[in-house]
Amino acid sequence: MGFNRWIVVPCGFAINLTLGVVYAWSVFLKPLMNEFGWTTAETSLAFTILLLTFAFVMIPAGRLNDKIGPRKVASVGGLLLGLGFFLASFTSSLPWLYLTYGFIAGAGVALAYVTPIATCVKWFPDKKGLVTGIIICGFGLSSAFLAPLATYLISTIGWKTAFQLLGITFLVVAVGGAQGLRVPPQGWCPEGWKSSGQAKAASIQDYTWRQMLGTKKFWMIWLMYTFGTTSGLGVIGHVAKFAQETGMDALLASLAVSVLAIFNGLGRISWGGISDRIGWAKSMTIMFIIQAAVMFLLIGTSGVSLFFAVAVVGFCFGGNLSMFPSATADLFGTKYYGINYGFVFTAYGIGGVFGPYLSGYLFDLTGSYLWAFQIAGVLCAVAVVISLILRHKR
Repeated sequence: MGFNRWIVVPCGFAINLTLGVVYAWSVFLKPLMNEFGWTTAETSLAFTILLLTFAFVMIPAGRLNDKIGPRKVASVGGLLLGLGFFLASFTSSLPWLYLTYGFIAGAGVALAYVTPIATCVKWFPDKKGLVTGIIICGFGLSSAFLAPLATYLISTIGWKTAFQLLGITFLVVAVGGAQGLRVPPQGWCPEGWKSSGQAKAASIQDYTWRQMLGTKKFWMIWLMYTFGTTSGLGVIGHVAKFAQETGMDALLASLAVSVLAIFNGLGRISWGGISDRIGWAKSMTIMFIIQAAVMFLLIGTSGVSLFFAVAVVGFCFGGNLSMFPSATADLFGTKYYGINYGFVFTAYGIGGVFGPYLSGYLFDLTGSYLWAFQIAGVLCAVAVVISLILRHKR
């Protein structure tokens, strides 16, 4: 063919590096509140809108990817992401911020996010988990350096110019990365792949999204994904505040955020590789057991043990993002993968809203994160049970 399939990996990684800026939203929160006198809830709603837009635009984005290919869809995504950030620099009202950062940038993230994943599962049927993990590792790791970079830009050139500079950078990197994405010919398999693996891949039925939604398997993985992301994002959205509640100063608390982000990225690669070796179903069972245990033990940690705990939370949360794409391909085929994974990914949108909100609400109600983290532990324990049932149904 003359095309090296590994080209899609750095291209997808570069795209995801730009998309991961969504996790660095908090650095813009205070400057906007100080400028306009908005409340935390009013300003934070922009982030909630972005997460919801991201999750639910994944469905039409996936369908577009299946119809016109990843290069065009990812290019439009990069354009919208950059445009959304650039236009956000002209914010003077909440509706404008919600429109530009929430809806426009959120749609851009969705369009650009689904394409590298849908592309890599077709090029790498032999390494779906690992390669998906590498690509989306960029999403998890990016906040570790984009948050300090954005903070520096805000402090030196102001939040308006920071939005503009980041928007232009994201547009160039994401659109550039999109040019390296293409899909393999129908029926393509990697050279030297074991014939048994080829036969297994050929035997997987390609479900349409309507057929998929009618299966129990879809709803089982959707519930597990929802529970895993609700638990993980409930900690991610509050980790700095939680650390300060244990007596840490602001600087050490910000370090906890970086630790979580780093292990979030590493978890995506590690769990992806593990799932390729022992299967995603068994890997999910192990991951959710670990995630449930750390959620139950999170309250009471402090100092070094807190850093260890949030590292484990990030590591397991990252595993969700690398294994569920593989599970979708294995259960429902790759022909309609884009739109199918779009429906599966709505679980992330539910988790993105419900997790941080639940943690915040229960803290306001009780003055502690105890009940929030205990409920998250129960959800992960339920996910363990579902994963065991699913393993017997396959």
